[in-house]
Amino acid sequence: IFMVAVIALLGYFTIVISGVDIMFGRTRAAATIAFQDVGGLKETIGDRGTGLVAPKPDAEDVRKEIVRYFEDPSIAESCRKAIKKEKERLSWNRFCSCLTAFAKEL
Repeated sequence: IFMVAVIALLGYFTIVISGVDIMFGRTRAAATIAFQDVGGLKETIGDRGTGLVAPKPDAEDVRKEIVRYFEDPSIAESCRKAIKKEKERLSWNRFCSCLTAFAKEL
């Protein structure tokens, strides 16, 4: 389902750990919109520019973020660029490069 989504709405009210925001970044979708800043979603989505975080978990705030995303093309473009950057940062190639560089320092 994530492979064809335009945006992902993460409706968390409480969270301990989730990989959905990371997994969603592996798709071709343009952005994630989180309902609330719980469990570090603001840092992993909002602060990295891969999506938007609604200030409160209510229908009106989430609606405003969805409308803002679709009305401002620069948001979608910015999210796409940030997602591409995050995909590289979290890639296996980068992990292996960092790991082998670390091993050489031992």
